Amino acid sequence: MTAKINLTTLSRDGLRKHFATVARRAAKRVLAQYPNTLAIAVDGSVGRDRPLPYSDVDIFVIMPPGRRPTPISYFDSGCLVGVGFNTFNKKGKVGLPTSAKGIDFFWARGGSLTSKILYDRKGILKRHLKFRRSSGPPGSTVEDILCDSYYNIIEYAGKLRNGWHVRDEYLTRYAARIIAERSQNALMALNQISPPSENIVWHLVMKAKKKPPHFRADYPIALGLKGTGKTREVFVAALRLAQESLRLIRKESGGTVTHRNFRTLLAQPLETLGL
Repeated sequence: MTAKINLTTLSRDGLRKHFATVARRAAKRVLAQYPNTLAIAVDGSVGRDRPLPYSDVDIFVIMPPGRRPTPISYFDSGCLVGVGFNTFNKKGKVGLPTSAKGIDFFWARGGSLTSKILYDRKGILKRHLKFRRSSGPPGSTVEDILCDSYYNIIEYAGKLRNGWHVRDEYLTRYAARIIAERSQNALMALNQISPPSENIVWHLVMKAKKKPPHFRADYPIALGLKGTGKTREVFVAALRLAQESLRLIRKESGGTVTHRNFRTLLAQPLETLGL
């Protein structure tokens, strides 16, 4: 049983030291329970050396080929610790992170940028992180993301307008949030943005070079980052965000689309959809 500690009283340097100690203890705990562990790292705010008082400790563990252990979660000195496991297969690749597809590829690459290695007896994780940090999106990843974003923005623009039509504030605001999220995904793909954390993704997309003309004004309102009691403001911002995001995707896709369903969607003029 560790002593109770008030993390809000610690300085930034004190927080870094405290969370680093908790992460090291987590690594020792894993090695004691699973001696055949190949590598251990911590990511998130602790991996970036920027924890705050209520941050959690995200530990990921690489195991030899075989069955993955069940994830572990517990508390240590006022910190929530989560331990996830992955396997190193016979082809020399780590399961999910290297094979991440769609928008998950950019999240996985972003996470690798700030992961801190705690244990790596064969250098496997060091090589893996280097590969992931330098790799580009595989195959048709960008096109798949744009197709998914385009389809969902059209779908939820319909729900947005239905919600406004029947004065359903929940449906209107929910649809607005989905439109903002899909617009965000499209910008991540178009600008090759790999966020190291969901805490800062909105900062990165707001600075993107390729974005809708009114993105900086509409995105925070539609997503709910900028609160307003006026549902009409949410509706107007989300509808304009949808219209401009769809046109940006069409412009950037040009004549290079190979996905049959995407070509079908692009063939329909937006004006015929009221967008």
